[in-house]
Amino acid sequence: MIQILIDDIRGVLLHPNKFFQNVRESGLPHAYRQYIVLLAFFSVIAGWIRMFDNDHAIREMLQIVPDYGPYIAEKICPIIAEFGVAIIIGTFLAGIYLVFIAGALIHPFILLVGGEQGFSQTMKVQMYAATPTLLFGWVPVMGIIGIVWSSIIMVVGLKECAGLSLIRSVLAVIVPIFLFASFFLIIIITIQSFTMFLNPIYWLT
Repeated sequence: MIQILIDDIRGVLLHPNKFFQNVRESGLPHAYRQYIVLLAFFSVIAGWIRMFDNDHAIREMLQIVPDYGPYIAEKICPIIAEFGVAIIIGTFLAGIYLVFIAGALIHPFILLVGGEQGFSQTMKVQMYAATPTLLFGWVPVMGIIGIVWSSIIMVVGLKECAGLSLIRSVLAVIVPIFLFASFFLIIIITIQSFTMFLNPIYWLT
């Protein structure tokens, strides 16, 4: 089982063309099992790092409090640790559902550009394509590289599994990313503008 997982990860990362050709006829459960294992890894590592950072920041902050600083830290830090566990569980549960939501959002674009396969193929490609993000997403700089890497693997996977040309695969990935990013940017700008409009200082300047 572990060796199969390692071989699949190596195939997705290093030889995506060949990998997706081999799994084109395979079912969704295998891809979902691999996704769940990597999601659990990502959730634990990301949650632990967040918990460690919060613990360290609180202890550093309380060092300026004479006498009672260490005592307060010993009382507060266990509570912070519980929040870390909650972050791990929350990240894992969110990942389980978000992958299906993302698949449902991107699949119509795949159909629009001529995708011939069903929703299960879209989900399978997306779960495998998440491998770099789940492996490296907890590293600040590597996290960005992981997202770009996942997008490239997604393009390759759609080309092999959804019956799309390379250009159509790129469009199926880039267009929804651009549209959803633009949508959220508009929402953020609208909220900021509305907040500024309600700020009394805005009317006094």
